[in-house]
Amino acid sequence: MLLPVPTYSMYEVYASGTEAKLVEVMADRDFRFPLAALLAKITPATKLIAIANPNSPTGKAVRREEILRIIEAAPHAAVLVDEAYFHFHGETVMDLIGRAPNLIVARTFSKAYGLAGLRLGLLAAAPEQMQWLRRVISPYSVNSLALACLPAALDDQPYIDWYVSEVLTARDAFIAALDRLGVPYWPSQANFVLANIGPKHADFCRAMRKRGVLVRDRSSDPGCDGCVRVTVGTHEHTAQGIQAVEQSLKEIGWTGGATR
Repeated sequence: MLLPVPTYSMYEVYASGTEAKLVEVMADRDFRFPLAALLAKITPATKLIAIANPNSPTGKAVRREEILRIIEAAPHAAVLVDEAYFHFHGETVMDLIGRAPNLIVARTFSKAYGLAGLRLGLLAAAPEQMQWLRRVISPYSVNSLALACLPAALDDQPYIDWYVSEVLTARDAFIAALDRLGVPYWPSQANFVLANIGPKHADFCRAMRKRGVLVRDRSSDPGCDGCVRVTVGTHEHTAQGIQAVEQSLKEIGWTGGATR
């Protein structure tokens, strides 16, 4: 299994439950997608390549042409493109399902749809791929309550349009606040921003929690020392979050110094 890192941590967790050999490929500077390094790691033994697009925790997106090069370079391997944050990015390779036999696209209803507690998602693949996937997927993988909620969620496109618009404008406001405060961050194509707090990252997370705002300390991820991921919500939530960031930085005596 080839895995560009840093990325969604559960890929490694799931791989560890098998006999797979995990080969990590470190992202380029500024967390750019390591296309050349990844292509160089493809061998006849490669069976799976997992790509989160946009990526978590960095928010970076992979260009369509880069994904196409990987699909073509590894026709013997399954290429999983996880589009969990698709709605906030707006670009997809779903249209290639069936045309690219080794492509699998994953989506979730946990993000834009707000159904995280129902653990509902989908896999899309060519029929010849899906017959193998069905062999390892539990027949009880989705509960009946989640399925009952799904039609209402899919039918409420006006809500999705509103929420995505809220997040995108709120993300701009949050980034502007980080610029004003002098906090280094990486531009994001998802509904979160990865900021570099530096050595006081744990203190910052605790200070934010005191103010009722939960953020994710990603300092243990490869290349993410000192980094904290902050999710962006509606305008109202983001305004509260910006206020909490300002107060928390002041509380921990943050004076900058972290670099990207």
